[in-house]
Amino acid sequence: MKNLNIILILSAVLLFGFVGLPKKRAVDTLQKEIQTLQQTKQQKTTKFKAVKKEFEALQASKDSIKHFIPTEFNQGELITDIKKLSQKAGVTVSDAIQFSKTTEANGLQKLSTQFSVTGFRSQILLFLKSVESNPLLMGVENFAIEKNEDDQTTFGVNLYSYYFESQPQTNEQ
Repeated sequence: MKNLNIILILSAVLLFGFVGLPKKRAVDTLQKEIQTLQQTKQQKTTKFKAVKKEFEALQASKDSIKHFIPTEFNQGELITDIKKLSQKAGVTVSDAIQFSKTTEANGLQKLSTQFSVTGFRSQILLFLKSVESNPLLMGVENFAIEKNEDDQTTFGVNLYSYYFESQPQTNEQ
């Protein structure tokens, strides 16, 4: 009977050695993999939250940019804005205003405006500053200077502004 107990104990030890230890190692390996996956999940969750926050910020800026970049070209409104800025600065804008339109790589429409401004140097500088601070994102592309006999200066000005051109909605089925 003692021999049988010894044989049973030895076979249990051998069985544990051949079956139990490899299973324990497999369990340990799986636990390490689970731990690694949990860390990866945590990192991905953190990154996802950051991307989600950035996306929400971009959505908000998309909504707010509509206030600064018009969704259609309104030549009359642009001329009115230029005339208001010129009156505020005390300069005279020529009646001959030329427009040209190009499409930028990002899809925005760039509207170039060319005209002449006459006034004293300080007035023209004030006009140019007010143009560049205009919320329609106008800027001065270039200008040419011509001095008159009565100490007034005539500037040939090229301005630019941007707008979105709405794409027609299509119903694809």
